[in-house]
Amino acid sequence: MRNYGDSFQTYGRRSGTETMIILTAGFPDNLYTSRLLKFKKIPCFCRVGDEFEVEFTDPLVPIVGKVTDWDDAKVNLSVPTMVGGRYSQYGHSLITMTKIGEDRYSIDELSIFSRALGWCEVIVEGDYAPPHESWEVDDV
Repeated sequence: MRNYGDSFQTYGRRSGTETMIILTAGFPDNLYTSRLLKFKKIPCFCRVGDEFEVEFTDPLVPIVGKVTDWDDAKVNLSVPTMVGGRYSQYGHSLITMTKIGEDRYSIDELSIFSRALGWCEVIVEGDYAPPHESWEVDDV
């Protein structure tokens, strides 16, 4: 693992005092959906702009959820920003989540695919991942 020095404290693992990163999505309450949501690395498509949207398609029902209480600066350190357009990041993604309430899910893991860098971890163990390994902390 790359050593990020003092910077890693900002992007380290959850200490219990940070807020959870929550996805709000209205999945149908049925056996099929509840089984699918127990899997790790569910395919989805993420769009990050003024809002952070997570779109699910087959094998889940087509639905778009919204991430709340997210930190744009920390997402930008994990996935390169796009130039121009409505979204700063968008791409095929893999998500692992835990249901915490009606239509509310804690995001445990999230990776977004970047054409420039490949898979970029955004959320690991429920907290923001450190800056992408090919980036120097001082450069961002």
